[in-house]
Amino acid sequence: MKITTLVENNLWSGQKEICKELGTQHGLSLYIETMDKKILFDTGKDDLFNRNAAILGLDIGEVDYLVLSHAHYDHIGGLEFFLEINKTAKIIVSRRVQEEVYSKRLGFYKYIGIKNEVLKENIDRFIFIDKELKLDENISFMMNVYHEGKPLKGNSHLYKKCWEDYTLDEFSHEIIMIIEEKKDELIVFTGCSHGGILNMVKSVGERFLHKKIMGLVGGFHLQNNITKELAESRERVLNIGEKLMEIPHIYTGHCTGKKGFGVLKEILGSKIEEFNTGKIFEI
Repeated sequence: MKITTLVENNLWSGQKEICKELGTQHGLSLYIETMDKKILFDTGKDDLFNRNAAILGLDIGEVDYLVLSHAHYDHIGGLEFFLEINKTAKIIVSRRVQEEVYSKRLGFYKYIGIKNEVLKENIDRFIFIDKELKLDENISFMMNVYHEGKPLKGNSHLYKKCWEDYTLDEFSHEIIMIIEEKKDELIVFTGCSHGGILNMVKSVGERFLHKKIMGLVGGFHLQNNITKELAESRERVLNIGEKLMEIPHIYTGHCTGKKGFGVLKEILGSKIEEFNTGKIFEI
């Protein structure tokens, strides 16, 4: 499986002649090539995913499926651009992606979710997941079913609106993608892991008993996006690293943050790498 990072917060330091032409933003978009499918995992905030794809020689028009990991603007903001570029790909989302989600800053609520008019106008393009979905023999999707441990501090400003009331988001609009190209070996993809990366890994492990998670790709939501410091305690991040030790290949970035990655690297060593914009890797 080949993965190209189209959008991430930082620029990859390799292949400088190519990468210096690429743009970066606080967002995520991965171009995933399996044995028989091309998948775009998230779109970032706007059309940057497509501009970077063109520089890297990738055609978004050839994508078979767009997967939107959850309903936040830095992952679904490019949806309208994708719909203009690609006229055939199906779009895989949680059924709850239509929930009204907000960020609360300085006492004000800002809408950060999907545009419902875009959803309604293109409803035939969407595949909705209620609990889980088996797309084919190799690709599955599921919801996080575990909610152990304290909620991540980085979630404390994220809300959803029901009628006139705002309540803390429980992230029922967040999905996990699992790809099994080699028998009994799983590669797990998350967007921001708002439900907790350990909970999401445990959800996959319980669902796919007797299969081993060989790769983990996604953001772990450990950064305070305003200060760029760790949102969690160093001890909690070290504990996360210790509990991920059994996974041989981990690629992270975006909301994990530089500080979070550094702490995880202390525990995981060569098992963990960043997936900055322009990085191409295989699992």
